[in-house]
This record gives sequence, C-alpha cells and structure tokens, in this order.
Amino acid sequence: MSLRNWNDLVREDYPEMGPVTKETIDKINKNRHRFRGGMRISTGRIWKDDEYEKRRRKVLNTQLP
Repeated sequence: MSLRNWNDLVREDYPEMGPVTKETIDKINKNRHRFRGGMRISTGRIWKDDEYEKRRRKVLNTQLP
C-alpha cells in the first residue's frame, strides 16, 4: 500500500463548497452533531452568503481612528 506524502495532501485543492443558503444551513443544523472543531457550526450560528457579504462590506467601510 502506497501512502501519499503529507505535503501533497496539504496542497490539494478541495472542491468548492458552493453558496451558503437557507437549505444548506438546514442540512448543517440537522447533522450538527457530526461536525467537530467549529463552535459556530456546531451551535448553528452560520451566516448565509448574502448576510456575510453585507457584514463584510460594513466592516471594510468602517473608518479606522
């Protein structure tokens, strides 16, 4: 059995996740007990793409002191 080098695995391109929609969030919430590591995901606090972009624009347009 031939194992791949870990450097190859780290640099591997993963498939695009696609847009985060209400349906995506519903599926995640249904199976949230299977997710590990991300507290936001495991507690169901997920932003849809449009909510994220709105927040991102607001933060980027905030003037620094």
